[in-house]
Order: sequence, then structure tokens, then C-alpha cells
Amino acid sequence: MEVLCPPRRICGTVITIVSTWRCKCGVRVMIVAEKDLDQPTATVTVACPECGDAQVIDAQRITSITHEKDRTSSHLE
Repeated sequence: MEVLCPPRRICGTVITIVSTWRCKCGVRVMIVAEKDLDQPTATVTVACPECGDAQVIDAQRITSITHEKDRTSSHLE
């Protein structure tokens, strides 16, 4: 087997990251993103689709954003 990259170096390794949070407006946001291990300091700012509140995640590119409004959140306030 032939190795195409120099020794002691990870070549072209991309991992998938799933990040979720519950926004202050009550929406649950899920981000699926990719991170290239050759660029470990890359970050992306993602905004809530409902209110625009921003979060920073450690990734290079976003592949999908989904959100779900919690029906019971108005009863908790």
C-alpha cells in the first residue's frame, strides 16, 4: 500500500460534527458541519433561524441546519 502524504501528518481527514443547542427563544437548533483536521482552528458563526441569536462552533463548513419549535416552552415561562 502506497502512502501519498508525508509521515507524521494527517492528510485530508474530515470529520462530521453535530452541534445542538436550545436557543433563548425556545427553538432547538441542530447543526451538522464538517471540520478539516488540517485546519484545526476554523470556526463558523451560526444564527438561530427564528431570532438570529448567534453561536460559534468549531467547524469549517456547515452541511445542514434544522430547527424545531418546542410547543411547551411558552408554558414554562
